[in-house]
Amino acid sequence: MLDYLENLVQRREFETARRASTELESRPLTPAQRQRLQQLKARIPPG
Repeated sequence: MLDYLENLVQRREFETARRASTELESRPLTPAQRQRLQQLKARIPPG
């Protein structure tokens, strides 16, 4: 799912990326996955 989110960000599909990141935040993630999620979220402009 993190790869999917990264793909959305690269394609500048920010609205879908916001929804995907919200869904990912509710899932159990390893510390490394959580860090990657935070890095991807930082690349999504506020909507």
